[in-house]
Amino acid sequence: MVDKEKPYSLEELLKPRQIFIVNTGRQKVVEKERERFFNSVLGALGYSDEERAVFAEIRSLVLHSYDTQGQVLPTDDRITLLIARNCVVASILETRDDLNYVQVSPASYLNPEMIKGIGEVHK
Repeated sequence: MVDKEKPYSLEELLKPRQIFIVNTGRQKVVEKERERFFNSVLGALGYSDEERAVFAEIRSLVLHSYDTQGQVLPTDDRITLLIARNCVVASILETRDDLNYVQVSPASYLNPEMIKGIGEVHK
């Protein structure tokens, strides 16, 4: 991770994101990065604070797995989606590895056409 306070540029958001790993219990790092990343995406779309409150939402979902009998098992893994105008524009996947470290995979689904389209819709 780079400067934690500075928003990501549009060029950075259009490139594949690097996975980063944190120790279990250091979720504050993940929360700060999620806020920075999602705010950067909404900024790239041109959303003001007021528009963010109306047109954007964050949904966090716990992932499940199945045992050998097909029973659903909850996990510590989750995906957090950033949705703007009913379109998923970014996500952060948090999974635990065998050593119980949290692997964080941010993804931006922005492309120039999407930025233009969603930007025109909300203006």
